[in-house]
Amino acid sequence: MVRQTTVVGETDRGVRIITIRRPEKRNALDAATCDGLLAEFEGAADDGDIRVLFLQSEGPSFCAGLDLKEAGASQTTPAHERLFSAFAWLSKPLITAVQGHAVGGGLGLAVLGDVIFAADDAQFGLPEVTRRLWPYLVFPAVSRRIGEAHALELALGGALIGAQEAERRRLVSHVVPAGALRALALAAAHGMARHDAEVLQRGLEHVRAHTRAEWTGAVARAASARAEHLGKML
Repeated sequence: MVRQTTVVGETDRGVRIITIRRPEKRNALDAATCDGLLAEFEGAADDGDIRVLFLQSEGPSFCAGLDLKEAGASQTTPAHERLFSAFAWLSKPLITAVQGHAVGGGLGLAVLGDVIFAADDAQFGLPEVTRRLWPYLVFPAVSRRIGEAHALELALGGALIGAQEAERRRLVSHVVPAGALRALALAAAHGMARHDAEVLQRGLEHVRAHTRAEWTGAVARAASARAEHLGKML
């Protein structure tokens, strides 16, 4: 049996459009999907035709987080760590378009975006605590985006928040009508791609360098803490 590709990409006028295609699983992140996303992100680095990355997903939910039903899902891999620390190494600007739910690892994926568009009916959260877990892997990315206090409120409470509240907390950049999400977010990506490629890359690298200095090792330490936590629960 040929395994269906869960991540597909195409380049259009300087924008690499990356789509997660697991709608039947609410786009949960299994190993193949993590590997596919990393391949797209890393492959864009040396591709001169790509100036901007655009991340979207099929179906009613952006991403339901890690695929907890996948064999071995209790153990994270270097791919998980590299994916959720992409905010520190991506060499091209990333725009994310979020519909439906972006929870747990899905929220961690969404906030990798430098600019985040959210449908007006989208919901966000870190509900791991309701499963006696903690969002170790994604907490650094969320905390970097909205600050530790707001990230802790999400993680300790476990409740979801709507798009308008997410915008108020600066978790997302823009809230738009659900029916116009892709068109508006992609238009922003194409607008960004019209700028000088070298300026975009040099400017972003300057920002990423400061990010790396502050966050180097944060996700690796989180992965270690997660493994210890899960080990004690078994």
